[in-house]
Amino acid sequence: MRWPRTSPRKAIKERGPRLSGLLFCLLAAFLLLGCAAAPREAAKTAEGAHFVEGLVSLDGRGFEGATVHAYLASSFSGGKEPEPAATAPSAQSGRFELQLPEGSYFITAGAEGKFAYFGRNPVKTGSNSRGISLPLVPKSEMAAQSVPEGDEGVWGRVLHDGKAVEKVVVMAHLRADTGFRGQPYAMSAPTGPDGSYALKLEPGSYFVTAKKRASGLETGPLASGDLFGVLPSLPLEISKGISIKDDIHLIELPSPEQQGRFKTRWAKVEGLVADGAGKPAAGFRACLYKNPKMLGEPEFISAPTGPDGKFSISVSAEGRFYLGARQRLGGPPQSGELVGFMQGAEPEGLLLEAGATLSGITVKLSAAP
Repeated sequence: MRWPRTSPRKAIKERGPRLSGLLFCLLAAFLLLGCAAAPREAAKTAEGAHFVEGLVSLDGRGFEGATVHAYLASSFSGGKEPEPAATAPSAQSGRFELQLPEGSYFITAGAEGKFAYFGRNPVKTGSNSRGISLPLVPKSEMAAQSVPEGDEGVWGRVLHDGKAVEKVVVMAHLRADTGFRGQPYAMSAPTGPDGSYALKLEPGSYFVTAKKRASGLETGPLASGDLFGVLPSLPLEISKGISIKDDIHLIELPSPEQQGRFKTRWAKVEGLVADGAGKPAAGFRACLYKNPKMLGEPEFISAPTGPDGKFSISVSAEGRFYLGARQRLGGPPQSGELVGFMQGAEPEGLLLEAGATLSGITVKLSAAP
């Protein structure tokens, strides 16, 4: 077998070619130990999971060391921030990847003194979700002060790049699962030149957002160039006799061109899983490994192939990887089970670079001895 040489949220409380002989046995053993011998628990996680990938940035540059959180949209209730369904660090160049069961999620990120919120939350899985842009903004220090009963609420300033923003309406929502679309529970008056806002609220749990449309319109979907912000407290708890001071930091929604840059920062490996006769094989997952012997757990796994045998793996990493395929993940293979080997490959493996697409690759199946 040769590897190719080629250059990745009462009312308030409710919310191979076929190898033969000894050579095949040796090569099969390498692949089966890797693409098959991953721990069962890891394999169960991979089965039916969906990959959510994106970029954490600060001042337009990828930010390494933030923690990305995924929350089930349905879990924002009860007046407390839920436990995340999954977390992941932003790695080199700010890239991150989450592996999630099918569902609807809110994606946020945090670092010391910083916060990010994906403006198109919630994210629905069901297919690979790529291009999640999480630009970090300052996270102001929240303060509570005692007020007479009936004067509870939230107040502060609305800022963008450290400067006050006027004509911004701050809104409180009772639910998060709708993505803060539609009529809010309460709205502030537009901010003045100093960016100050004040929103009186009964004790309870709220999600607080701020929007300013470049068009000047008060309603309608947000577009590129519009400003949007969310208070990091998800939800914000307003207690009896307490008013909360917290500033809202806005981001500008990126242009399609900027979004496009995020979407092309990952390498992609595409190809075909075929049987011994070269016909497309359904139900197989392509596996990428860092280990040249393909030992241990795969780094990246594709969705099962369909009747056309085609696979695609989006890779939020760079470097050399080794490609195989298997129908059943976890546990040792059974004699006669079909396993895949990449065709026409060089020992150096696949060299993956940001934004590159490697296509036309064939992984051919052979029966395990």
